[in-house]
Amino acid sequence: MVSKLYEECLIDIYRGEQEGEAIFDAVLRNAVDEKQTYVIGSFLQLETEGKARLRPMMSKLGISTAENAKVKADATALAESMAQMPWKDQFAAMAAGIEAEFLAKYRELATLVTEEEDAEAYRLATFMGDHEYAVMVAAANLAADKPNPIAPVVDLLQFPLFKPANYGEGPVRGEGWLSQLLRSNQTHCGVVHDSTRSEILETIRSRNPEPGICAIRDEAHDEARQKA
Repeated sequence: MVSKLYEECLIDIYRGEQEGEAIFDAVLRNAVDEKQTYVIGSFLQLETEGKARLRPMMSKLGISTAENAKVKADATALAESMAQMPWKDQFAAMAAGIEAEFLAKYRELATLVTEEEDAEAYRLATFMGDHEYAVMVAAANLAADKPNPIAPVVDLLQFPLFKPANYGEGPVRGEGWLSQLLRSNQTHCGVVHDSTRSEILETIRSRNPEPGICAIRDEAHDEARQKA
């Protein structure tokens, strides 16, 4: 039997998966070639699979799996604002946002249950922490033009997407979005101002104004976090 804290943290994470899915779904609409479609589609697939993994446990605990329309609408609006940014800066903002706002929340779930208490709940919690870390690392890889950038995401997929034949030919870039940004006069010489990055991160924080049960900081949780 899991604790009430675990259940409430699970609800927070389910909401996060809805946000992630809505963001990548909106970003996917702006993909300009097969590479971008594969990359963004793989992120989207992981978010969808994340929701699917959560639902059996939520159902077992009597938690509604109905999706929150406002959460998805706000996430879509955030993605549309990020579409004004060049490809690499979009993923840099995503990685920074995950590290600042989401990673600790996802990892905390595994500190709220032990394998001895409930092996199934513990395995799910561990996977969701790995899941969010993989999204953050893959986004940072894309921002840094690293080879095979989304390997951390693809490795976690139970149903990976078809990989285009030309995927391995050089970095995945988004010059089409850079042109959009230059036309918007938000940058000078194609460089995103720090104020633009700050605006994206502030928007992420404003979408999540409540710290939620996952952000509780008492001595017991601090000790559990150090051991995790």
